[in-house]
Amino acid sequence: MPDKYNIIAELGFGGFAFLVLFLMLYTKPRKTKIYFINFLGITASIITTALHLFLIYMSSDVEIYSRLLFDTICILFLLFYIILVSLIFNYIMLLSPSLSMSLKKILTMEAVYSSIYIIVMYILLYNGKLYKTTSSGIEFTTFFYSYIIIGILSASYCLWTTIHNQKHLAKTIVMCVYIFVPVDIILLVLQLFMPYTIFISITYVLPLTIFYTMFHSNPFNEVTGCQNEHSFETRFIDNMRIHRKFTIIYVRLAGTVTDGHYHDKKQAEFIAAAKCQKIEAIKHGIHIYSLPDNAYAVFTNSRNMVSLAGRIRTILEEPIEYNGIILEIHYKMATFNNNPYITDITKLFSFIKYLNGKFSQDIENQCIICEENDYTDFFYLYKIECMLADIRNKMDLNDERVICYTQPIYSIEQGTFRTAEALMRLNMDGETIYPDKFISIAEHNGCIHALTCIMLNKVCHTIKKLEGKYDFDAITVNCSTIEMSDNNLHNELLGIIKDNHIECSKVRFELTESAMINDHDAVTSNMEILHNAGIRFYLDDFGTGYSNLERIITLPFMTIKFDKSILYKALNDEDMNEIVSSMVNIFKKKGLVLLVEGVENDEHNEYSIQHGFDYIQGYKYARPVPIAELEEYFEVSF
Repeated sequence: MPDKYNIIAELGFGGFAFLVLFLMLYTKPRKTKIYFINFLGITASIITTALHLFLIYMSSDVEIYSRLLFDTICILFLLFYIILVSLIFNYIMLLSPSLSMSLKKILTMEAVYSSIYIIVMYILLYNGKLYKTTSSGIEFTTFFYSYIIIGILSASYCLWTTIHNQKHLAKTIVMCVYIFVPVDIILLVLQLFMPYTIFISITYVLPLTIFYTMFHSNPFNEVTGCQNEHSFETRFIDNMRIHRKFTIIYVRLAGTVTDGHYHDKKQAEFIAAAKCQKIEAIKHGIHIYSLPDNAYAVFTNSRNMVSLAGRIRTILEEPIEYNGIILEIHYKMATFNNNPYITDITKLFSFIKYLNGKFSQDIENQCIICEENDYTDFFYLYKIECMLADIRNKMDLNDERVICYTQPIYSIEQGTFRTAEALMRLNMDGETIYPDKFISIAEHNGCIHALTCIMLNKVCHTIKKLEGKYDFDAITVNCSTIEMSDNNLHNELLGIIKDNHIECSKVRFELTESAMINDHDAVTSNMEILHNAGIRFYLDDFGTGYSNLERIITLPFMTIKFDKSILYKALNDEDMNEIVSSMVNIFKKKGLVLLVEGVENDEHNEYSIQHGFDYIQGYKYARPVPIAELEEYFEVSF
């Protein structure tokens, strides 16, 4: 190669682009929607650099020059260069969700401009205007200037677009553009004045590498040698796409222990690294990924999960020496195969969350080998979770999937049904789902408030129909302990009651004891505002949790609702019987109304009446019925 051109930088960055491509293929990067653009860009940069180097080589040796070949490579180079600058621009724009909505318009505009540019360049090339042949080689300065200027214009347009749309882009993206695009422009200008020192590849390899490093690269942890959860997602998605069978072993480390004492994070990392290395050595094709909460995912295409799980358990339970100390590790482990119920990454992590819920807190080292019923049970709960999310998102106060039942409550003094408790059910594809299946999911996923609002609205509708025709006091609605910590709760609840044009006194709310210890100030504020509006409160499930009598008495409760477990125990336990009698006397002196639930037979009923309860709720008097049938239990007004 003659010394006319200095191509060291071009060779270096061409090789660097090849290294980045290798990392993309090897490290399982985070494959977002725009990752493919970055991958295409790196691939195109290798091809563009190779074409550029070949043009330089041919231009320096007349003996190997062929106009047809040279012109073809020129056009290919221009085409790939235009593709490169377009990919970089599109990548930046697609980092903004709002700008990505204009993608079709952007691509159309780019296609028009690029086509015009390529056609003009081809005409100039065909007419011999872009380069000339001399005895010492090919002078293609005009050709060189043309694509450098295009590069400067494209970079400048990218900078202008970012400035104009910076409110739609993340600060990190804007900062990168403000730093590296001007650097690109400076390098292109320098390249314009230094035509024989070639370094143009840096102007496109550098931004593409930065994009990859910031948004897609998943480096290995330097201690354990594991990649992170994004790499785990990528491997899962890749295997699902090609329908390959695989096994995942989820391991959550509880901590390193010596003589029953947990040790520091450094020791935990050391032992985790040692265990990971031994697990990887079991066989070829085992990949381990680091997940949140000190957990790891062992991924393998082997389907013999029972045998593999046994070997991993043996490794986990082996003591290990650290600075002269023998350490053990506590763990929870679950093994499962891919199956028809776990078809995407969202379901995968939901299934892992489901498995975490199956671990017993009383067993230090635990291993679950998933069977068919585990997958079907999960999918059932997952369907409920999805339905709850849809109910929350739509926030339709008349949503027919939320069913309102009521259980009438009997007044001992008046000998009639005076109130009723609203009970929630869900209708999922014609199946009735009971609260024990969905309440905890709704609370965990932020759906419980939507359910409460829907229930309150349905209760208000019924109250509106019943008032004036039937004699009753109120209908009670359960309110989640999580909701009572929301300082704005009272506004929403009062708004629903007002919109239904009923008296606040016709609605009552039931709270559990746990609500009192969540956020006492917020709970107190909500209760006082609602109480002043005319709403009365029941303390639900008294006796099942933390009981602070002073706090209960100071809050505006009208009724104390004794849990059925206390009733059943008091019937056979004299000490509990004395406690119940004492509690009844204390609450009566404070002017509180007492209600007992779970009364199912004559013995329960007689005990409740003898001990001075004012209201009785249970199968002895009435079972839960659809709210439309509640009028059958109330007496007609006169």
